[in-house]
Amino acid sequence: MTSRRRDRSGVEFPAAVVDDPPRSCPVCSYILKTAAGCPECGASLETIASLRRRSRRRIGATVTAFWVLIALYLPQCWIFLMPGSWSLYRWSWIEIWPVMPGFIPGLVGGRMLFGVGRSDPLAIASMAAATVGLALGAFFIARRGPRRRVIVCGGLFLTGAVHGFILHGLYAA
Repeated sequence: MTSRRRDRSGVEFPAAVVDDPPRSCPVCSYILKTAAGCPECGASLETIASLRRRSRRRIGATVTAFWVLIALYLPQCWIFLMPGSWSLYRWSWIEIWPVMPGFIPGLVGGRMLFGVGRSDPLAIASMAAATVGLALGAFFIARRGPRRRVIVCGGLFLTGAVHGFILHGLYAA
């Protein structure tokens, strides 16, 4: 007696076929029995392969981008969580919150290249460039695998925490 198994859609297959589980077409969900493409919708093997790769890659990119942004911006949330009044000085720091992860590299680069202060638009642009460069670099490194994602996001979070303590000291000074 041959053993039979069911796949996710409830279709029974003999044990010999179960060893190589049936694949479904990503376009029309037809269960593919041959490796010649989809007979239902006519999708070629190249189309099926690219759709499978693209869907996996999209999920990985979204998850990676989410964790990189969390690791970049969570340590900079101290400005929102501090007790005290919401003075104009505090609001001036909240205005630069989107570029805070690149504050120190951008400010150092802005002072060295352009000789500008913290509130100058050129300094804000250099902080934004440093933030975008940091985020994109971390994203592309973290995208190479789950272990690298953990290492990169952990490193970003720890360096962001040190960066946040330095910024808090600058804020309080």
